Amino acid sequence: MRQCGSFPIDIGRRCSPDRVCDYLKKASREVIGIQITPHYLRHRFFTECAKANASLTDVKAISGIKDSKVLLDYYSHSTVDGQARVLAITGL
Repeated sequence: MRQCGSFPIDIGRRCSPDRVCDYLKKASREVIGIQITPHYLRHRFFTECAKANASLTDVKAISGIKDSKVLLDYYSHSTVDGQARVLAITGL
């Protein structure tokens, strides 16, 4: 068995993004009882960055997203905690 990143694979079998996704889904389902995908992890990364008030420029640089509009349109979401902070800041 050899390694493809941190994912063990049989000799002669390629480690493709689909295989990594399938492995992550299966392992997460077995270990924590829910299915996690790379897409979920990507969203979670952006959510945690937003909660920590990370610089949009730094988040874009790390994620490889070039267009701020893409980041805001597809990955920004309102949260209950975020709304509460806004209300607390504005005194509403």
